[in-house]
Amino acid sequence: MTILYPYLEGGIRMMQGKRACGGTWRGIALAALALVTAGAMSGCAPMMERFQASKTRQIEGTVTYRERMMLPPDAQVTVALEDVSLADAPAEPVADMQFRAEGAPPWSFTLSYEPDQVIEGRHYNLRAKVTLDDRLLFMSTEAHPVELPGDTGPVAILVSRASGTIAEMARADSARNSLIGTFWELTRIHDDPISQETDQRKLNMVLSEEGQRISGFSGCNQFAGHYTLNGDQLQFGPLASTMIACFKGMEQEDAYQKALRAVTHYRIQGPLLQLLDKDNEVVLQFVSGDQL
Repeated sequence: MTILYPYLEGGIRMMQGKRACGGTWRGIALAALALVTAGAMSGCAPMMERFQASKTRQIEGTVTYRERMMLPPDAQVTVALEDVSLADAPAEPVADMQFRAEGAPPWSFTLSYEPDQVIEGRHYNLRAKVTLDDRLLFMSTEAHPVELPGDTGPVAILVSRASGTIAEMARADSARNSLIGTFWELTRIHDDPISQETDQRKLNMVLSEEGQRISGFSGCNQFAGHYTLNGDQLQFGPLASTMIACFKGMEQEDAYQKALRAVTHYRIQGPLLQLLDKDNEVVLQFVSGDQL
């Protein structure tokens, strides 16, 4: 750019020359000026790209677990930034990253996101999981909110073992497939087993893929509503019930529907479905019936 300045000055002097030279010199000067301008603009392009790249924000942190065990070398860590502003809707992904779980935890991460994807005043959360060949090994069960936009400090994410041993981990994709369209018979509410001797009709639920609807029987009344599913995250919206008044079973029905409202995620172990709350406590347990 500096080398072209003498030519630019020369072009200007030629434009200011005597008219006796006619329009020839003015044409040459304008051509030189056009070349200088084009060179300047082409030199600005990389600068603009660097400026755009510098707008990218980053969140740093670590992912770890408490268990004294080593993971296979092919295990993968996924960290996701999500918009969790709407309680009755699935979390909206903003950015995510994946890396190999090399060595012992904690594993450090730097997650990049675009500021134009963040809306001031909304709620954002970090979530992490560890997988092996699509099998869920560990997952975060607590909220890790981050205030965006703005600079956040390092975030320490603790992940908990999904269930059993590594060899017993169910595949995430097959678990999702069996979750939908199965007749689930309720066997336990918190620590209280459901008595099959006194219940003439089994308490149940079915999740339908069409319209993401849930329907079932809670001991006295039929109920229906909608659910949201995002990976292993599962939540139920408001439930509508029939209005039958029963002499017995109402307390159990209330406990069943209250537990459904507390569900945040699920896991499947063989024929068993466990629905868990935000504290990773099993609030409902089902056994699968026939696939619908």
